[in-house]
Amino acid sequence: MLRWRILDTDNNEELNKYVNFVDGISHSGVWFYPNWLSFQKASGRARDGFIFAVEDEKNDILATGMYLIQRSSFKINYAYIPAGLLFKEFNREIYELILTNVATIAKEEKVLYTQLDSITPFNKSDRDLLGGFKRHIFKQKLPIPTWTNVLNLKLSEEELLSQMKPKGRYNIRLAQKKGIEIYKGTENDIDLFYQMALDTASRDKFRLNPKEYYLSMLKNLSNSVLLFAKHESDVLCGGIFTYTKNQGLYYYGASANIKRNLMAPYLLQWEAIKIAKEKNCLFYDFLGIADPDDKKDQLISVTDFKLKFGGEVVRFQEPYHIIHNVKKYYIYRFLKNLKRFF
Repeated sequence: MLRWRILDTDNNEELNKYVNFVDGISHSGVWFYPNWLSFQKASGRARDGFIFAVEDEKNDILATGMYLIQRSSFKINYAYIPAGLLFKEFNREIYELILTNVATIAKEEKVLYTQLDSITPFNKSDRDLLGGFKRHIFKQKLPIPTWTNVLNLKLSEEELLSQMKPKGRYNIRLAQKKGIEIYKGTENDIDLFYQMALDTASRDKFRLNPKEYYLSMLKNLSNSVLLFAKHESDVLCGGIFTYTKNQGLYYYGASANIKRNLMAPYLLQWEAIKIAKEKNCLFYDFLGIADPDDKKDQLISVTDFKLKFGGEVVRFQEPYHIIHNVKKYYIYRFLKNLKRFF
């Protein structure tokens, strides 16, 4: 018989069992580790949250996820399961058990809907299974993009360079030739990173998190690294990267408006990739490229840069909402869309 339960992350034995499960899934990432939960609470992004698991009669974990309770600008409670469900096995029985318990939590916490994105590669049979459930609304825009490109870190450095597009290799070598230096930053450098992030957001037309969010990330994720690239006395770009057992991840990037011809971001990425190899990660994820079929995708501006590093283009399972109160959900969505015009 299957059972659902909320894990006690203060219990070392239980925590180790859970982390071993996450480590054992080859495509797992930073969003499934307990320090991500700590980070989301400390940053104020989540007002509460927990890790849940579905176990079999031998107490072996079959599926898991992190349930974060958040609050919208309309003072509506909603929940987020970042990166979706991580599973050794996925079937209707497991999913129905998860849905039943999520619905109970949602009722207790007055959660209007639960949103899930995914880092599980797209599988039609799983998509068909999900599509058979009521109150599931697909084609949502959520934090983790549906498409990305991934580098296989089992390749040697020479092989990684050779599989890049010629312009990618050229730009890395150009930055090296021009004397770009890469160094690790600290929490004390967050103002420097944030100023470049403001420049980047203004240039590329996207919204930023508050500065405190990036600082909280560095403070609460021991596996996060802040890297900078500089030329002489000028810092030209920076990035926040995370590293777990299997995944190296380019999470946030920022660049200044000066000396852009020196191609510093290419060397910054290459250094982050090499760190992932040193840590024996299985893959390096660029966290999002544009949907090939969407010419208006917001990620178009960064897609060309990321694809110059080569790798495999991966499509994840489709993001969706689970609606817990249909009437209020559609009123909320109407008001949210209306707000965009004012």
